[in-house]
Amino acid sequence: MPLYQLRLPGVKPRSQPRPKVSRWGGVYFSKSFTKWREETKVAIQTHFDYPVEETPRADTPVKVELRFYGARKDADADNMTKPILDILQEVDGYFHDDRQVSELHIYKNTEKTKIPMIEITVSWEDQE
Repeated sequence: MPLYQLRLPGVKPRSQPRPKVSRWGGVYFSKSFTKWREETKVAIQTHFDYPVEETPRADTPVKVELRFYGARKDADADNMTKPILDILQEVDGYFHDDRQVSELHIYKNTEKTKIPMIEITVSWEDQE
């Protein structure tokens, strides 16, 4: 079973906000969320040797475990999960589409911590 584990110390858990609509009909997110998303993507890309050596096929079910440390008490766990899954999908190698996620475990720790952190585990069955 291939397994990738990432610890992202210093990356503060954040919920994905609702998108905003501009006067011209375009949809966008706040600058602070967009910045957080890019910083998190870079942290994931540089965490291990990149690119990822082995990837699941597009039809392979994937298991994901997310642990959020230092999350806000009022943050919805599902809204914290969405941007992480989107980033893992964009970063070549973890999985092709978040529709592949067949099992998802989310842990949210809201205790104050000096170093916020996100831990990510991605695994799948061996492919034949």
